Order: sequence, then C-alpha cells, then structure tokens
Amino acid sequence: MLYEGSTPQKELNIDRIRFIQSYDYSQDFPTEKRTGDFWELFYVKKGCLNAVTDSGIHPLSKTSLLLRRPDKSVEIKQDSTAPASLIIIAFDCTCTALDAFCNKPIPIGPSEHRLLHNLMLEIQDDTSAAFASEQLMLLYLQLLLIFIVRSEYSELTLTATPLSKRLQNEEELFQSVVIYMEEHICSRLTIDQICHDNLIGRGLLQKLFSDYAGCGIIDYFSLMKINTAKKLIRENHMNFSQIAEHLGYNSIHYFSRHFKNLTGLTPSEYAANVRTS
Repeated sequence: MLYEGSTPQKELNIDRIRFIQSYDYSQDFPTEKRTGDFWELFYVKKGCLNAVTDSGIHPLSKTSLLLRRPDKSVEIKQDSTAPASLIIIAFDCTCTALDAFCNKPIPIGPSEHRLLHNLMLEIQDDTSAAFASEQLMLLYLQLLLIFIVRSEYSELTLTATPLSKRLQNEEELFQSVVIYMEEHICSRLTIDQICHDNLIGRGLLQKLFSDYAGCGIIDYFSLMKINTAKKLIRENHMNFSQIAEHLGYNSIHYFSRHFKNLTGLTPSEYAANVRTS
C-alpha cells in the first residue's frame, strides 16, 4: 500500500477570488495606494514597477510577485516612463503560512508562471465560460500559493541536480518561453529581447528549441505567427492587411510571402480552402 486515502487537511484554502484586474502603466501614471480587507497578489506581466511597503521600496518585474495582507497597504509606482503591465488578483484566505511572504518580493520560476498563465486563460473569453472555469481559477491560485510556501521551506543543497530533474527544469523553461512568445505574438521579437525578458542565455535558449522543437527559436516564433494568422483567417473578422499589421509584419506582401513559404498556400488560397471545406 503506497497511500491510504483520508480526509485531507486544508492547510491553504481560498474562500473566493474577489476580482482580477489588469493595469497598463504608461508615462505619468499616478501612484496608487492599495488597501482592503482581502489579500492581493501583484504580478508584473511586462516592464518594471516599484512596490512601496512598510519594509521599504521593492522592485517588481516578471521574475517576482508580491502579496498584500488584509491589514497592510502597498503603493504601486512606476519604475520609469517605460510602459508596464500589472495584474492584481484579490482573494479571501485564512492561511497563516502566507503571513511570512507579506509585502516583499517573492521569486517565481517556470512552474509559477505556468499557473498564472493558465489562470489568466480562464478569463480571456468571459462570454462563454468553459465548464468549471471559476473552480479551476481557484485551484490554479491555490496551487500557486502552495508552491510558494513549499519553496520557502525546501532545503537547499549543493549536490548535483539529477538528470531527470534537470530535464524537467529545461522543459518548464522551454514552456515558459513559449508562453512568453504567445503573449508577444503581435510583436517583432528578437533573440536578444527574448533572452533579456526571460533571463536566459542565448546558447541555452537555442539549445532548448533545438531539443524540444527541432528548430531555431525565430523559426518557431514565425510558425506561431502563421498559425495565429490561419486562425484569424478562419474567424473572418479581419482582412489580410489587418492581419498582417496585427501580427507585426512590415507589409502585406511580406506577410503573404511568409505565409506561402510555411503553408504552401497564399492567404487567399487558404481562405478559399476554408470556405470550401
């Protein structure tokens, strides 16, 4: 017998998610003081911001998040005039283990990024919520907080990382970069920018995509763009020029040539095939 079932003790339980808000900070965005009788999780999706708490000024970026306890306040300030994007998740929770993480940056890795990404996917299309969507959002948030608490109390060792664990970490890192590219599908990304934003070296980045995708990262990103273009053509809400501009192509001619190189069809031929089928 490896495991005998029992009634699990709910050591970390979230009663409800009150709201999820997204803020885009541009030049001269006013400083905002956050208070309230609920927990708040702050996650910078893009750029850099500063969080002013009772313990000082803390920089926030994509590599960390911050928790505000109900009896505390946090001020969010711009780090510079560069644009930044912030996600705030407000929730009710009675777990005392979270108190140790209050009002200070919490480092996060690929696993935490994946949970945040999955949580946000559940609210992208609010007109047709999928089965148990709100329940799944609650579970993603609970998993994220459990991972945070567990990582704090994990023992650090200087032993070599086992091969299986290293491969798992590499796969998580690969998935994290793929998520990043999905979020920037309308941008003209460069390898240097991807490396900078994901805190990864150029050599490791190229190795990950060679091992897990069998191609270079820019080739992979190009294919992602064309797959998105095919989806937009099927939805038939944009013309080809609008799709090209939306996906960051310099011109409709370059978009059409790129589309044909990867699919064997021009956008018009693909659209005709969709209508026929």
